[in-house]
Amino acid sequence: MGVNIIHSKIHIFALPMNSTYILITPELRNRIQRLIIENGGVEKIARMLDIDRNYFYNFFKGKRCSLYFIFKIYNNLAIDIRVIEKNLLEVVSGKNNSIGIKHPNLPFNMNNKYGGILLGGIMGDGSRTKLGGITYNNKNELIVRNILESARIIFGDVKYRLTWKKDGTLQLDLPKIVGDVVAMFGIEKSYKTVSDCYVKLPEFSNSFKIHFIRQFFDDEGNVRKTDRRLQIKQTRELKENSAKRLRK
Repeated sequence: MGVNIIHSKIHIFALPMNSTYILITPELRNRIQRLIIENGGVEKIARMLDIDRNYFYNFFKGKRCSLYFIFKIYNNLAIDIRVIEKNLLEVVSGKNNSIGIKHPNLPFNMNNKYGGILLGGIMGDGSRTKLGGITYNNKNELIVRNILESARIIFGDVKYRLTWKKDGTLQLDLPKIVGDVVAMFGIEKSYKTVSDCYVKLPEFSNSFKIHFIRQFFDDEGNVRKTDRRLQIKQTRELKENSAKRLRK
């Protein structure tokens, strides 16, 4: 998964190395190619990094490359991570996946109101799919679009899909690369069934906490006027029905 970073922004190399693929600008690609030539050429660098030469040739052709490949280059040719992040055209999860984030807003910063809205929504009326993506459902179109806008502010030009369901619910789907980032903050694919998958609120700013709680309450809470109280209800799936498990 990479480094679990809470107190700072999520940089590109915190993402899963072997499953994340990136596309960089021609300018940076040409710069890296010159550095490789100046440091002995493909044959020497490939042997030194223990990387198949074909990775270099595909990279020179302007194809997507694995984050692991760029990390090895970054480590050995001393390229500033800020230069790499500013020259990323696309970030996806999966070698043949075309659905991800274009012109990513790296480093990704969740520790603000938009992160609170996004994670609060996912914990409420959202979930991670079996493939690791994000899905969110709500009958209030404005709330769904607020979730989408928060995702776009955090990540950049993220690919998404909006679908109206027969029951009048609007469903938002976000790609797996977003799910990969969300997982770093405690929301695993099994968070609806495993009780220790949760967002650790004390580690975030007050702005994040306010908007997280507000969003979660919008999704799962209600006001009981008869006895003047607020309550939150969330349905969770349990593999075992013991009283101890239910209390936990």
